[in-house]
Amino acid sequence: MAVLLLFGQIFILLFPLMAIPTNRVTDSDSESESAEEEDLCFPTSLEEFGYAFNTDGQLRKLDERTGEITAEGFEFEVRPGNREYNQKRYVALGEVINQEIYQLLESKAGLVKTWVGEENEEYRSFVFASPDLRTNSDKLLILINGAGAVRGGQWS
Repeated sequence: MAVLLLFGQIFILLFPLMAIPTNRVTDSDSESESAEEEDLCFPTSLEEFGYAFNTDGQLRKLDERTGEITAEGFEFEVRPGNREYNQKRYVALGEVINQEIYQLLESKAGLVKTWVGEENEEYRSFVFASPDLRTNSDKLLILINGAGAVRGGQWS
């Protein structure tokens, strides 16, 4: 669950601390390195997944031939009938989108990633806040989105 706080022009997004995502999903019960296991090694960037954000901030497919952004949106079922693979790919893409959005919050929105809580606390997290977080307290807005693969900054 994420929380967005707004103080005047201050935006703060709270995120629960999550394990560092990996780009390789494997079946620990498997005794052999199979071709199927190799298929579960997912890309680590939007471009490698074949996606990019358009000028409106919408996730869109890239044309495989030209690399240009198309009008096509996200496609869940890339392997028809293989729900497990498609779900794992969706989660991996969600982690890549998280990192891309976090980077945009800092570079485009001018927000600063600030840790909340002590390093050894179980519920330590971070927020993205405007640089004047400590001095501007005119307004407060809290938005809470759901949990799962889709995190803060991602709305459909």
